[in-house]
Amino acid sequence: MSLKARDVALTVCPISNGFVTDGPQADVVKQILDQGMRVTVNSDDPAHFGGYITENFALVQREAGLDKQALKQLSANAFEAAWLPRTTRDKYLADLAAYG
Repeated sequence: MSLKARDVALTVCPISNGFVTDGPQADVVKQILDQGMRVTVNSDDPAHFGGYITENFALVQREAGLDKQALKQLSANAFEAAWLPRTTRDKYLADLAAYG
């Protein structure tokens, strides 16, 4: 069974990817999003790699040309993947949906 069919969340840390691969792989994040898979953008050891979650989001937005809707989807994916009570998750998702 595929990752998409299993609805597995993929956590991606673009800045740290640049240290361990040939770049941040921002285009891969966009491809995964375009395929309807649950991908999230995160930070990995920000003190070491020099980027917190905001910098990781900015890098992906800039290099993959993501629009506001794609960025909102990345955030929604993170809430859906988080180990939160359903009521808490639903509140965060509603707040996100209400955001412009």
